[in-house]
Amino acid sequence: EEQLAAENANSSLELSTKVQMLTKKLADKEMELAAAEAEAGKKLADKDMELAALQSDATLAVELAEELDLQASLMEKMRARLAELEKAGARSPRKKGGASPRVHPGV
Repeated sequence: EEQLAAENANSSLELSTKVQMLTKKLADKEMELAAAEAEAGKKLADKDMELAALQSDATLAVELAEELDLQASLMEKMRARLAELEKAGARSPRKKGGASPRVHPGV
């Protein structure tokens, strides 16, 4: 009976030691997981910042493209108006000679 009690005590001690080891391993793994989650969170935040910068650049590019289209449209209108003025100028009689000389009395 004493031997049985001693074996039970020994088994209990072994089980207790195993439970302590497993508990420590679990705590270590939980710490590793927390560190990995923190690192992943940091990487995600960095990627979010990169994405926001790219979205901002894309928005600016679209705005610049729209402004360029507007400027090109205005340029076409100006060219058309210039062509009209040149045609009208070619049809109207031109003055011969240059500007008349100015008269400065007393010179």
